[in-house]
Amino acid sequence: EALLDLRTRLPAGVKVEDLDAVGLAIKDDYPDARPIHSGQAQIGFDPTSPTAAATVDKLGAIYWTTDGSRAVQARLDGFTVNWTSGYRDFEGLVEMARSAWAHFASAARPELITRVALRYINRIPLSQGVDLDDVLQTGPRLGAGLGSAVEDLFMRVVVPFGDGRRG
Repeated sequence: EALLDLRTRLPAGVKVEDLDAVGLAIKDDYPDARPIHSGQAQIGFDPTSPTAAATVDKLGAIYWTTDGSRAVQARLDGFTVNWTSGYRDFEGLVEMARSAWAHFASAARPELITRVALRYINRIPLSQGVDLDDVLQTGPRLGAGLGSAVEDLFMRVVVPFGDGRRG
């Protein structure tokens, strides 16, 4: 999967219903609309008066293609495009984002983009007994005595660029 996420600050008057315009504008390409909710729970442990409260708010919606390979998210906190299968290249992801962003920007009128994130999630099927060094240029090194079998791997690498940026 590849995704491009833009976190935004919207004007005070923008409501979640305003974002429905995004779904209407892209419904030919992304007809499967599903709500996105945000929830919070609070529990107070005062022995004399215990409390509990919970809220669930609609944050926006995610719009999927009919084959489930791509999605556009329009939320009160930002905008995301997901390409879950059949991902080609960065340029294709950017073009997908650019066309949907125009509709988000028109409906939400963002004042500021506060964060830009690009994420790639790759699933690499491995046969038992395969040496990871034959498959990955950068991978984990298992300590002596642990064997060579890896059941699951999650790896995050942050590279400093020297001018305060990281990638």
